[in-house]
Amino acid sequence: MVWTEQRADGSQLIYQKEPGATWFQQISIVVIGLLPVEWLL
Repeated sequence: MVWTEQRADGSQLIYQKEPGATWFQQISIVVIGLLPVEWLL
C-alpha cells in the first residue's frame, strides 16, 4: 500500500509505510495480518 501527499508547493510526497506509525505498530499489523481470522468476518 502506498500513501501520497500533495504538498502546498505542488510537490508530491510518497510514503511506502504508514506515516506516523511506530515500528511496534508496523510489526503488530504484519503479525495480525498473518493470523487466520477470515472465518470471523
